[in-house]
Amino acid sequence: MNYLKTLADALRSLGLLHSDIEKISNQIESATTEYKAQNDKEQSAPVVNAVLHRPQTEIDSEEARAARQETRDTNRLRLEAAAVIAGGIVAIATLGQLMLTKRAVNIAAVSADAAQKGVNATQQSIETTVKQFQLDQRAWVGPIQVSQPPEFKVDPDLRGYVVITNTGKSPALSEEHTISEMAMPRKMKFAPQYGKNESPITGKSAMQPNAWYKVPVWANPPISGDFVKWINSGDLRLYLFGTITYLDIFQQRHRTTFCYWFDTSDKSRPAFSTCDTYNEAD
Repeated sequence: MNYLKTLADALRSLGLLHSDIEKISNQIESATTEYKAQNDKEQSAPVVNAVLHRPQTEIDSEEARAARQETRDTNRLRLEAAAVIAGGIVAIATLGQLMLTKRAVNIAAVSADAAQKGVNATQQSIETTVKQFQLDQRAWVGPIQVSQPPEFKVDPDLRGYVVITNTGKSPALSEEHTISEMAMPRKMKFAPQYGKNESPITGKSAMQPNAWYKVPVWANPPISGDFVKWINSGDLRLYLFGTITYLDIFQQRHRTTFCYWFDTSDKSRPAFSTCDTYNEAD
């Protein structure tokens, strides 16, 4: 029983002690809160209202620098504007110069074309004049006659002569000639083969203007009696043909072809006549 009483007293003592402790704790907490509030109030930064004044010399110096900078900017803008204007003037002048140059080039091209046409016309005129002069002054070589013996006899060795002459105004140089003969039926078409089956009669010389010479034509082989009979009756035709080549004094090469046939239609006077074709000269 005493034990219980003692325990009850102890519990009461503890209750009182708890109450005191809680009271003290509240006081401490209240004091702590007050202390924090006081401390925060003391540590807040003070607000200072102040006006700073710069030195007048510094202000004047800055204003002078600003004025100088403004002057420099103004001058730079003026220079840039002048450069732009000058560039525009140069561009316009260059464009005008290009236009004038182009026009001058066109005029020069037209003039050059006209000059070239004039040169071509002059050159053509000169060439025409030279050709006309050469045609007038050159040599012209060809046969003018083919003669034969008075009579065709059995086995004659000589057919006749071809007379060649230079009718031009200057010498014919390196003159050469070839002569061929051919007998064929009268009704057969004759087509001479110049340069083939030609007789060995050739010559090479220089002919002066108006010079002439006879070229003998020999039978090879000699003709027979039947051959003479057929020629005289007209069943066969005897052809003489050949070429003449030469150089003129202008070193131009020329060629003349000729063709003759033995005409016996006039029994009293048979003679060589010119063929209708194959007589050409260049």
